[in-house]
Amino acid sequence: MASNNDPQGSILDQIKEQTTNVEQIITSNNVQGTLVGALEEMAQHERVTRESTISIKMSEALSHDKITELIEKEWTSARQQAPATFWKDKENTYAQFMNKATKQVFIQFAGAKEVLKDLHAAIIPPDSEGVHLKRKDVRIVMASVPEAVSTEKVDATLKNMSTTKTRIGQIRAGKPYGQIRKMRSLMTGVNAEGFKLIFKEIGGAIPYNDNDKKIKIRLYPKIACKPWACRDCYYIGPNHNCQGKACTQCGNKGHQGKDCRTKTRYCTNCRKPGHRAKDSHCPIFVREIIKELKRMDIPLEYLESKTLRNQLIKMLSFK
Repeated sequence: MASNNDPQGSILDQIKEQTTNVEQIITSNNVQGTLVGALEEMAQHERVTRESTISIKMSEALSHDKITELIEKEWTSARQQAPATFWKDKENTYAQFMNKATKQVFIQFAGAKEVLKDLHAAIIPPDSEGVHLKRKDVRIVMASVPEAVSTEKVDATLKNMSTTKTRIGQIRAGKPYGQIRKMRSLMTGVNAEGFKLIFKEIGGAIPYNDNDKKIKIRLYPKIACKPWACRDCYYIGPNHNCQGKACTQCGNKGHQGKDCRTKTRYCTNCRKPGHRAKDSHCPIFVREIIKELKRMDIPLEYLESKTLRNQLIKMLSFK
């Protein structure tokens, strides 16, 4: 790194900086390999989690605390069963049991136990694969769509292809960008069946035809999984205490990236030299991408199959 007296540093410092940057360029070229390994690990845990977990719709009478209390009292204590693992979001409480078989026994038990009847009724029905874990809809984005393309027509096209099991949210348009030809992004959310419709049945290309405006194009959806990052300090992930505007190059304060004289990039997230906090091959960045994907209703086959896993990586939008 550059010395305090000379911002350019000695010749040896500069050679060291250049060597570090070259090593990181090689690492950055292997981002896909890093994601493949992370998705392989995710697939192993995700099947177990999905098969052994139930989703319970919360209400005023059935809060998260009430649900956990009922299961711990009537199931764990009274029947001397292994304790479940609980977590929640704004709508549901999730209870993970030891395995798939234990989960099924609990569901049958809850249906027959009078004190658990309301809880049993609030268990979200299984999907087409028999999974009771309700993941969030997969966030879909279509970038660089001409402003003349009608969101209503795109919406109608997808709805006409849908089945009763397919859930595709209403198409939303982002703010226009581009000076010469105005473009914007289109966004929606889909469940696992909607995911298969878009990326499997129609091959990841949505046909669009408007005879009146003489527009005939294809829209190419991607999975929006870019982690949240602070615009000032570039911290990735929620619940951070912003330390103020930092340099994109070296991570220090007091100057901007365009004015930075340090040759070596420095990441303020993983605390390592050679790349910036905004670079997509940062291990923290990759970890947060996987966290985003874990929240989504991505079909297990796209995690477990090597071929489909490689296709999945090409579908990701994280820049």
